[in-house]
Amino acid sequence: MVFVALGASLSGGACDPEKTGSTFGKPSPTGSTVEGSVFFDRAPASGVLVKIGVESRLTDASGAFRFDGVSASYDLVVEDEPGSFIVLPALAQRFVNVPVQRPAQAGAWEVTLRGELEQPLAPGRELTFLLSGDGVRSIDGPLDRLTVRYGPDFVARARVHAVETEATAPGAFPGKYLSYGEAEVVMTAGAQIPFRLKLEPVRDTREVDLAPVMPVGFALESAVVMYDLGGGITRRTLLATYGLPARVTLPLIPGFFTTRIAMRRGDETADSGIVLVGDSPVSFVVQPPASLAAPAPGAVVDADTSFAVSSPGGVYEHELEPAGGQGPRVRVVTDQASVRVPWRAIGRVPPQDAKYTWRVRRLGTLRSMIDYGLVGLHNDAAQSLSAKREIVMRVPSAGGT
Repeated sequence: MVFVALGASLSGGACDPEKTGSTFGKPSPTGSTVEGSVFFDRAPASGVLVKIGVESRLTDASGAFRFDGVSASYDLVVEDEPGSFIVLPALAQRFVNVPVQRPAQAGAWEVTLRGELEQPLAPGRELTFLLSGDGVRSIDGPLDRLTVRYGPDFVARARVHAVETEATAPGAFPGKYLSYGEAEVVMTAGAQIPFRLKLEPVRDTREVDLAPVMPVGFALESAVVMYDLGGGITRRTLLATYGLPARVTLPLIPGFFTTRIAMRRGDETADSGIVLVGDSPVSFVVQPPASLAAPAPGAVVDADTSFAVSSPGGVYEHELEPAGGQGPRVRVVTDQASVRVPWRAIGRVPPQDAKYTWRVRRLGTLRSMIDYGLVGLHNDAAQSLSAKREIVMRVPSAGGT
């Protein structure tokens, strides 16, 4: 799966010619350059197919692409996997960032960190590790052989953070936080990097109340609080609760804490997105899924069909999946209430009379396609998913859009 996000200057609009597009800036002159980059999280992704009109490019080793002579309005298409497309229709801006959800193919390095403690752990205690720094991807393993993946720089500076907790059963959430320590390391790919940790006791805690407002009819699925050093990859679950409102006790250690609430009503889901745990109580609203307005269940869909929602606000990802596995998978991203699928720009159409499912992911805390383009904001946004609706595709192979 791939999601596409835009740089802060990007605007998006609906494909429906009877509706005005995004109001973010005026179109650039006809025939100018469009350029940008494709990346996974914060690392460049190479070899990703990007299309504008009849032209296509594979991103280079730095994740970059460039098109010359592009019209004032264009459709951007990314094919992350064979037969899987994401489309941002009717763009006008000249710079586009394209984050993808598949792993990066370039710019990844690996290093082993070999740590030791100034004082050994007492029985029944364990350590959890996080890593902060530019380009950090992951950290795994025990203290004396921590495997770290990072990139794109060959040499990078980072900080190891360790928290001591009461030991728990495998797969369980961390126990009571007891101590904390950190150490700076300079990573060079392939090297064995030693470091020492001094753990200081956690002396102070604070109590925080979680008080979300949930949509009517939804039942709580999970509520987690995470120790967070920013960037998502250095986020670890601290505790979970299965009843709300709830009061949680948090240690006062460097870094901060975030929470995310998820719930369900039948096939519909909704969550709060990542919310900073600040002053108590933490009160936030979980937004409901978008209401599917048109096409109706079982409707025959052609190239002129508009897909519309009736819930205002946010950014919408219209997900079209072949029910029988035959045909392209398409996701159309827009901040408009109605959008058409630009099949000509995609270059693939479903088999005639193929059954498809349509559902909409609503990113309710994003105000526009500009917000959608900010790095890391997509995954952390409040996300709700509508129930699936079955439709029938009847899109001509030529002259369709």
